[in-house]
Amino acid sequence: DTMGNLIGTTTEGGGNDIDISGRGGGVIYRFDGVALNVLYSFCSQSACADGVYPQGGVIMDENGNLFGTTFLGGKSNSGVVFELSP
Repeated sequence: DTMGNLIGTTTEGGGNDIDISGRGGGVIYRFDGVALNVLYSFCSQSACADGVYPQGGVIMDENGNLFGTTFLGGKSNSGVVFELSP
């Protein structure tokens, strides 16, 4: 990001173990060189409506909004396109 932090995703983990693997639906994180901060944990909504298992990292727009995709979750369990605003 503009502050030099690393922003990325994990495909599992995050504590929401209601996903089909039982290992957590993944997270968006920020690493500032010292501390790792979870910005969002996927599969936090019923039936993983917010998506599960993010794929391909994130893209940040000029306003700091993060965009990406998930492998599964959403209305038909075919994944979602997500936006996370700062």
